[in-house]
Amino acid sequence: ACANCANTAAGDSCVSEGNAGSFGGVDDEYNGGSLGWARIEFAGFQVAPNNELNCLTMNALGQGTSINYIQAHQGSDDLFEWFGGAVNGKHLLGTHGDDDGLDFQMGYRGKVQFAIIQQEPNSAVNTVDKGIEGDNNEFNFANALCRSNPQFYNLTLVGVRTTDGVSTTSNGGQGVHFRRGARGEVMNSIVLGFKTCGFDFDDAETVAGGFGANGTVYCSTTSGVIADGGNGAKGLVARAFPNPVRSSSRISFTLPATARASVKIYSLNGRLVSTLAEGTLDAGFHEMDWTPSDLSEGIYFYAVDAGDLRATGKLVYIR
Repeated sequence: ACANCANTAAGDSCVSEGNAGSFGGVDDEYNGGSLGWARIEFAGFQVAPNNELNCLTMNALGQGTSINYIQAHQGSDDLFEWFGGAVNGKHLLGTHGDDDGLDFQMGYRGKVQFAIIQQEPNSAVNTVDKGIEGDNNEFNFANALCRSNPQFYNLTLVGVRTTDGVSTTSNGGQGVHFRRGARGEVMNSIVLGFKTCGFDFDDAETVAGGFGANGTVYCSTTSGVIADGGNGAKGLVARAFPNPVRSSSRISFTLPATARASVKIYSLNGRLVSTLAEGTLDAGFHEMDWTPSDLSEGIYFYAVDAGDLRATGKLVYIR
């Protein structure tokens, strides 16, 4: 039962990063102790290619373990990483790491609430990848009987941007990246400042697993959500250009199938300010202009909804 998740591997046979030895088990209530009110900084080095030490690595910890009020700062790899288990965590702060802020794999199924990830602001040294990177198993994930399925609530994930609004995040730059059959939820959260997109999911097994994101706002320089399921699974991608907006911005997207869809603009406080389209739209490419001449300068959000698909993004209006 690899990483406290039944039927994935023999007990105590899992290996994570570094030289931590093997681990595993079947007891989701396992108590591995407690860690709180602590700061972990300047941790990590490369043990071998693709094998670095994280600031805080949690191997198969159960719900009886307490992880609260932890800051991980300027680590050379991930700031927080879960390898299986079901441990919960609250009040986590990750700052200026060299890789992902929150990373999970191997069937992790815990809950995380009240977490902030702030990426390295110095673009000359920034190598941080993503706000969240979520995997199931790295190999043979299509046949895994146990799935990573964590729940994240009340997160703020902040990428890196220069003063002109251009993201400098390297190595992909997704705010949230689910792949390899991972499942999960990111609720009531803000994801902003990432180069590629707010949320990206890859692989058909990931798409089939489902994803919850109620109350979550994604902001990036390109699109809010990118879905690339593979094997025929299709998603929704939307873009707005130019952005920032001076007179008008054109929102474009491609529907994978004919659907009842809407394109709406919202203010920063969530008020609907404009409806660009609402009704049945054919499959294929669409574009429409937003002209905010009667609105005040500021930040707005667009949302393209088509059935179960949604793409969102930020618009900055400057007169």
